[in-house]
Amino acid sequence: MKNLLALLFASSSLFSFAQEQTPIPRTIFKISPLYFLENTLKIGIERINKSYTKSYSFSVSARTDNLGQQNEMMGYNGLAGEFQYRSYIMPLKEYISKKGRTYQQGLYAAGFLQAGNFVTSGKTYVYPYYPTYPPQPPNYVNSYSRDIVNTSLGFTLGIQKVFWGVLFLDIYVGGGFQYASTIHIGYQSPDGYQEYYDVFSPGYKGIIPKIGFSLGMSL
Repeated sequence: MKNLLALLFASSSLFSFAQEQTPIPRTIFKISPLYFLENTLKIGIERINKSYTKSYSFSVSARTDNLGQQNEMMGYNGLAGEFQYRSYIMPLKEYISKKGRTYQQGLYAAGFLQAGNFVTSGKTYVYPYYPTYPPQPPNYVNSYSRDIVNTSLGFTLGIQKVFWGVLFLDIYVGGGFQYASTIHIGYQSPDGYQEYYDVFSPGYKGIIPKIGFSLGMSL
């Protein structure tokens, strides 16, 4: 009889502990603040499976740092979309620290596919060959635009933490390869001129880094 009572007590204790665990939301709305440095708004949604071992996410980003500028070949306006599949190496769940505090987190490996379309538009001014005084207005104004389409494929490793069961912090690092094609409209580069793009430019071709963080809230 004593053994039966002990078993029932242990079972009820485990059941109470399981009931006290904070449920982790499975649908998360996210925003990536680091992209603000590029005048870009990136938002997305992640959907996690029931066992918290896999997830799918889709995000869109809008960039607006060229609004009729008159500087040659500077700034981009455009949209991009990204699909990501995550496999949680350590499932997203609740843990207990050595100090007895509970926390929720998961470690994951992810693959991503991204595609975007960006446009640069502006004007270049052609002035007289010989300087004059007072300065003369330009001979003519040359309008141009540059249309860039890019795609990238790669992977990331990351950690996702949950605060109070509703707020998410997602930190990741990785890399990939980006391909881009550029079409000039109304502007022809001089012979021998070669465009330069850094690794964060939409028109860059080659290996790219994938580093950042996002903040999320349950839906």
